[in-house]
Amino acid sequence: MIAQTTLGDIQINNNQDREIIREILYENSYGIDTRIKLEGKVLDIGAHIGIFSRLALSRGCEVISVEPEDRNFERLKENAPGAKLIKKAVTN
Repeated sequence: MIAQTTLGDIQINNNQDREIIREILYENSYGIDTRIKLEGKVLDIGAHIGIFSRLALSRGCEVISVEPEDRNFERLKENAPGAKLIKKAVTN
């Protein structure tokens, strides 16, 4: 499935991914430019399908994306070209 966004087409797994796109890109739930400055290096832990990673890449950031789940990692590869991808989980 494909979702058309302001960042171009994003490969998604299901309609739940559309909701996440809406929250991150259109509702600015992360507070980008108010709470979060997208500049320099960005570490996206739990990158899901790569929506935030793609946004950071579009702002010229160097991005490292970490995602352990197989299906999401496949979408991440499609959605965040240029990011360094790591298929691992992060824990304490």
